[in-house]
Amino acid sequence: MDDQICAAAVWNAARHGLDGPGFDVVEARAVPAARLLDRLLL
Repeated sequence: MDDQICAAAVWNAARHGLDGPGFDVVEARAVPAARLLDRLLL
C-alpha cells in the first residue's frame, strides 16, 4: 500500500475516530470505521 494512503488513513482516524471513515485495505476504499471494527471483532 502507498505510504501516502497510510498516512492519510492514520490522520483521518485521529481526526474523526469511529464516527468517520476508515480505509479498508482489502476493498481499497473508504468505508465507515464501525464496519471495519465489526469485521475485526468477528
